[in-house]
Amino acid sequence: RLSGPIPMALAGCQSLTMLNLSHNALTGELPEISPSDLALLEVVNVSHNQLSGLVSPKWASFSLVGLRLDHNAFT
Repeated sequence: RLSGPIPMALAGCQSLTMLNLSHNALTGELPEISPSDLALLEVVNVSHNQLSGLVSPKWASFSLVGLRLDHNAFT
């Protein structure tokens, strides 16, 4: 079970196509990662954590086919 903030180091995973961090104890905000850093990313699931704050508008620029943010405390 993962806890703490989502690391900015994810931006260095340029071959990443799917990110599933659901059902953990992650806290803080979604990192402001540029779509050009994760150009192949298609699916993000961070549901069922303790994430909070605003979701950066940068996330709307990704070409995602799936995005799950539910069961967190985003504003």
